Amino acid sequence: MKAVNALSQESARIAAIETSDYVNAYILGGAAVTVTVPTGATVAAFSSTTNFFANWKTTATVPGANITNGTSSELNPSSRAVIAGGTFSVIAPAAGVLTIAFYNR
Repeated sequence: MKAVNALSQESARIAAIETSDYVNAYILGGAAVTVTVPTGATVAAFSSTTNFFANWKTTATVPGANITNGTSSELNPSSRAVIAGGTFSVIAPAAGVLTIAFYNR
């Protein structure tokens, strides 16, 4: 798995990171999916063909009402720090494909 390296001043202007050599794809649509973070991964970058929700502590759900106690699943995270061997949950209200590119630092 490639490392996430600090960007050079020139690279920072275009805000790009190297391509990952570890990408998983998940078919979403109605049921929550548990994602296991691969060995060595410390960063996950998400891309999806549909809106999706992620929950880092419990099973992800699509909100059906206001959730105002801080426990809602997160809509469309772009990237997050993760712990190798840990798990998190994702769900989408409509069918789609979610890809997660994993990196280490």
